[in-house]
Amino acid sequence: MQILHGTWIPEADDTFTQNGAFYLWVETTEQHRFRQPSQRHPHQLVATDLAELLTQLGIQPPNYRKLADFISPQYFLLPTVDNQPLPSLELSRYLELELPESFELQYWQIDCYKTVAAAKTGGYVNSVVSLLNDLHFLALHNLAEIQLGTDLLFWFHYTQALKRIIYRDQYIPALKYRQLEPTADPQKSQTKTRSKKTNRNPNPNPNQNQNQAKGSRFNSLHTSQFDNF
Repeated sequence: MQILHGTWIPEADDTFTQNGAFYLWVETTEQHRFRQPSQRHPHQLVATDLAELLTQLGIQPPNYRKLADFISPQYFLLPTVDNQPLPSLELSRYLELELPESFELQYWQIDCYKTVAAAKTGGYVNSVVSLLNDLHFLALHNLAEIQLGTDLLFWFHYTQALKRIIYRDQYIPALKYRQLEPTADPQKSQTKTRSKKTNRNPNPNPNQNQNQAKGSRFNSLHTSQFDNF
């Protein structure tokens, strides 16, 4: 029996928008023996066997490339006992093993397939939503000797719920960080405009002020002449 697992692995960078990719890997009842010491998972499908299984499931690589080009080793922190990784809950039923209550966590190297598709504008995009639909259909109708792990089932139901939200709200969600500029307080701006209006000169014509000054000077001259007379 073969158990399909998968998870989202983000890229290790310090950017605000953290990119990543979704990776698939397969756990099998057969045990591989690697040279010791080795951190390779003994119950995994190695790269060649993984590419063969994905081809049988109808998974096609983008741009007519080989599936092996998108298979790379990744590291997972898994429960470990006696320097051996514990099988998943699904695989333990086929192996008829009782899982211990106490264990340690250790990193194990696993060959994984990066789920991508060719974009119309060039490059690659994530194609995990459609791929999870196909894998769930195959496992549900027993069209292949595969079973979805609980981790892959979680991502399947998560993407289905996200699709319903997008379809219901009819929008494409996007998160973009941008810094907003500070805006002025409307009450303060109103007080400033009022103070400017009160301080404004009620007589805006400068010629009128000059005429008033000349008239007052003329009156003072006349009064002084009459006094001397």
